[in-house]
Amino acid sequence: MTDAHALALLSRGRSPQHGLTDREREVMRVVALSGGSSKEAARTLGLSVQTVHNVRSIAYARLGVGTLTEFYAAMGWLQVSA
Repeated sequence: MTDAHALALLSRGRSPQHGLTDREREVMRVVALSGGSSKEAARTLGLSVQTVHNVRSIAYARLGVGTLTEFYAAMGWLQVSA
């Protein structure tokens, strides 16, 4: 990634590492801590379940993944033991 591209992402509130906004990362972190439950994450964050579903869809699309496990792996949140 070029410095210009990283700077452009930061100016839009996105992490240059993953292309997610701070809010998207926050919501997805709470989803992860909630065991993947959008309903529990929504309650914790004071959001509607639909909002959490929307954020999940956007985050998945940005990272080119289709499941929560793939999302964890793309974010480096998944540790695979041999």
